[in-house]
Amino acid sequence: MVRHDFYELEKDEKAPFKEINVSLQSSEPEVATEFLRLLIKKAQDEALDSFSNDITLIKSTRVSEIREQLRSLVLAAKQSREAEITRLKETNQESIARLKQQIDLKIRKATQDRKNRIVQLSEALKIATGLEIREPVTWDDLRPLRKSPQITNELGNNDSSQPLYFRGIRLLNAELVQLQERKDDKPFISELTELENQILEFQDDQKMAALKSRKDDSIYIEKYDDLQRKLTGLIEQQTQFANSQTAVVTQPALVPSSPMGNPRRIILFGVLLSGFLALVVALIRVSMRNSNLQRDELPLAEK
Repeated sequence: MVRHDFYELEKDEKAPFKEINVSLQSSEPEVATEFLRLLIKKAQDEALDSFSNDITLIKSTRVSEIREQLRSLVLAAKQSREAEITRLKETNQESIARLKQQIDLKIRKATQDRKNRIVQLSEALKIATGLEIREPVTWDDLRPLRKSPQITNELGNNDSSQPLYFRGIRLLNAELVQLQERKDDKPFISELTELENQILEFQDDQKMAALKSRKDDSIYIEKYDDLQRKLTGLIEQQTQFANSQTAVVTQPALVPSSPMGNPRRIILFGVLLSGFLALVVALIRVSMRNSNLQRDELPLAEK
């Protein structure tokens, strides 16, 4: 006789058996008792193996998922860092090109200003030579017979500054020779040093240098440490449960005081009981698998 009880659950829930009572009629009670003992042990071992295999599969899947997450995060951080380096490099190159253009324009302007000054000094030198003005003079020096008011009235509508040739042949010639012999106009550009310093700063960008020298991008990933701890915990969780049991035998099989029945019934009940216990093992395995797959963590992590 086989009788079983269930847990009290909702109608849409499934669960393993709560209690199973087995009764056999046999003319060989000792053999039947040993048969039941071995059958129960086999059912427990198979259920435990199935449970361990399910746990191992879930653990392996979760470990692979977390490792893939870590790999993806590190790859994304590396790509982000390389993209930032590229952006900084392009920005710096653009800024350097702009500064070099400014320097070039200033040098060209200084060179052109020097050439224009040479032309002006050459013409002034010719005039001073024609007027025989060797040393600096004023209007009064050139027009001694005119009175000061007359000179003032004559220059009233013009620039009051004296013409360049008033500097005289000696000064004009000295400046002209110096400008003609000048080989480099850069030292005479006041803004040049500042512009060159800015170029050096862009060429020696400390932020870009730090990004290039970074060896480990994981330290800048916010979730990386949490995932690593999670991975370590999963790896350390056991999947074999040698001392566990899937059922509790509250009362071992009892041998009656006198034999009863015939041997053919033992075989028939053995076949029926074996099939029934196989069904029990299958239900236990399905229930454990469904319960564990619906959780976030492995079931053992909650213990």
